[in-house]
Amino acid sequence: MGSCKNHPDSATTYLCQKHNYSVCEQCLNCSDPNLYCKFRPSCIIFFKAKKPKSFSDTIKPTLTEKETAHE
Repeated sequence: MGSCKNHPDSATTYLCQKHNYSVCEQCLNCSDPNLYCKFRPSCIIFFKAKKPKSFSDTIKPTLTEKETAHE
């Protein structure tokens, strides 16, 4: 258990293995989300900070009645 790099008085369990520093819930953000990181597949910071896809992004468009009539 370490202390946050930005808030030294805050204890935390989140550790960036790439840069070897701890962050608290407030600072939970990947510092290099677009750069390669060998720890990414198991990085809790990356996955907790990742923005969830909106529901509309996951819905596939369906064919309308006109489009199905032509088949």
